[in-house]
Order: sequence, then structure tokens, then C-alpha cells
Amino acid sequence: MGTPGIFVSFKSAASDALELWEKGTLLLLLKDAKSQGSHVITKSSDIPTDISDDNKQYIERALIGYENKPKKVLVYIDTAESENVNAGLAWATTQQFDYLCAPPTVTSDECTEIVTWIKAEREKYHAVRAVLPNQEADYEGIINFTGDGIKISAEKTCRILQSYSGYYCWHSYEDVLHICTTCRSARHYKT
Repeated sequence: MGTPGIFVSFKSAASDALELWEKGTLLLLLKDAKSQGSHVITKSSDIPTDISDDNKQYIERALIGYENKPKKVLVYIDTAESENVNAGLAWATTQQFDYLCAPPTVTSDECTEIVTWIKAEREKYHAVRAVLPNQEADYEGIINFTGDGIKISAEKTCRILQSYSGYYCWHSYEDVLHICTTCRSARHYKT
């Protein structure tokens, strides 16, 4: 009778592994003059070719992996003239993802909008999180990178976001900082 117990254990472990594999979906909000709308990106060749070089680099930073890469990156591109992130957040409401990253040009007001949106989504049991630059939200759904001597530019938040989706620990971000994704603490930082 021991065999069914072992089989159930293997079945349970396989189920847990598949559930973990389903995580790691990132959502980026961008603003650009071209390619407005939604895009699903799993590799660099999926990045729209007509967007700005800065936005291409932003997406590429989100795709960087270490032991594991993000499963996929969902991208919503709004018009370059857009004054807020409302259209992107409205689209994000219809998507399944784990982590959200604001546009590289995000303003303080847009960060506040995203914090409010994250709180509302989490109240609806959509367990999403956001990485925002220099935002002291003091909320479990917001990954904060602020503090004495720690400043993360908006352009680098997607790199931090990528690390949280990859399920690994202790690696060096020469361009950002050193972070342990298990305990979520910054150990060193670049100015």
C-alpha cells in the first residue's frame, strides 16, 4: 500500500512545480509614438522593431535571466503624449501576471495611481505586485527601493522586476544593486 502514497507525493510535487512555472509573467507599461497596444514577448525577436531604442532596451532588461528567465513579458504601449497610465492599467485588469513595472518616464503622480490600482486589485484577490522607483508606498504589493543612499532610476525598475520573477537568490546587478530575492533586502547599491 506504500506505492499510492509515493505516487501521490510525486503527483503533488509535479503539480507544485507546474504551478511555480506558471508564475514569472511580467507586465510593462510603456509610452511610445509607434506600436500602440498590447504585445506578448517571450524573446528579444518579439520586441516591436519600430519603438524607440530606450523602450527596446527597457524590454530587453526585463528579459534578462539568470537561472530562470521570466516566462513572458506582457507589454502595453500607450501614446507618447499620454498624461497618465490609466489605459495601461485598464488593460492590465484583464491580464494574468505577477509583477507590473511602470514606464521609464513614470512621474510621482503616476506612481501614486499605480499604488492605488495595485491595492484595488489585491482586494479583488489578484495577487499582483509592482516595482516603482523611489516610492515609499509601505504596502505589501509594492516592492520598494528607497532609503538612505538607495535610489533606483525608473529605467532600472524592470531589471529589479525581472529578478523577482526568476525564483533565484543572490546575484549581482552591476547596473543596479545587489539583492537577495529570498529575503528581499538590498545589501549593496551603486550611486
